[in-house]
Amino acid sequence: MTQQIQEIWKKFDVLIETAESPDTKLLIEAIKLQTELLNIRIAPMEHLLGTIATRK
Repeated sequence: MTQQIQEIWKKFDVLIETAESPDTKLLIEAIKLQTELLNIRIAPMEHLLGTIATRK
């Protein structure tokens, strides 16, 4: 995981910790989970595109 992504996760954690209402906390956690899922799904595509680009 890149340093930039780790920093984003830390920001999510801070938002979750400082959220005043349980509903807000839950919403931020859901957004973080969605972001993690997208990252997991997109990372292999980025790697594949990078591999293809270096072959040309």
